[in-house]
Amino acid sequence: MDSKGCDPHLLSRTGDLSTAAASRSDTSARVAVMLLADNSGAPVSLTLQRSAGGDMSEANKELVRRHFDQIFNRKNFDACDELIAEDYVEHALAPFGDSEPGRVNGPQHMRAVAEWLLAQFPDGRMTIEAIASEGEIVAVRVLGEGTNLGKLNGVVPPTGKRFSARQSHWFRVENGKLAEHWATRDDLTAMLQLGVVPRPGPPLWIRPLLWARRRTRS
Repeated sequence: MDSKGCDPHLLSRTGDLSTAAASRSDTSARVAVMLLADNSGAPVSLTLQRSAGGDMSEANKELVRRHFDQIFNRKNFDACDELIAEDYVEHALAPFGDSEPGRVNGPQHMRAVAEWLLAQFPDGRMTIEAIASEGEIVAVRVLGEGTNLGKLNGVVPPTGKRFSARQSHWFRVENGKLAEHWATRDDLTAMLQLGVVPRPGPPLWIRPLLWARRRTRS
């Protein structure tokens, strides 16, 4: 540690990354995000980004922001035509799904997804908590929330309960539109909160012991 409490090895590594980023000759947006810890253990986020291509990186992130805000939060389904490429590749499985949709008509697919989700959760909201981009790829962490007032997946009666669970999404941008999508969602947490999936209890073999212990205490 130096007199200011900084790790010189950390500063050296940061400088190396800055130099490496500056030496790139291509015009794509290049972002390196390092999650570190300060002396107190609190996370520190350092973003190293070349000025060349930075505008394109910001434009791609803004495209993803508008995707969640306009389509899912504001229910502006006409935005699907503006934001989603017609030739769209969907890798994300729907809840209870068993295969990727694959290559689809982007605007039609996204409108169907939004209508399907909001029919189940009319007050549904997607809040972006973190976003980063590297070239044509944008990664985003989202907090999804909503109250189940419609049939789940069109089958299970509404529970009237509310869920709050996180998701991670990756998008590939092409010609100013979203052209490909991957997702990882915490569906189990959502299903537990909605009461669709029962919370696991203790193993069967230990239940008699717990029952006997409660009788002894009473």
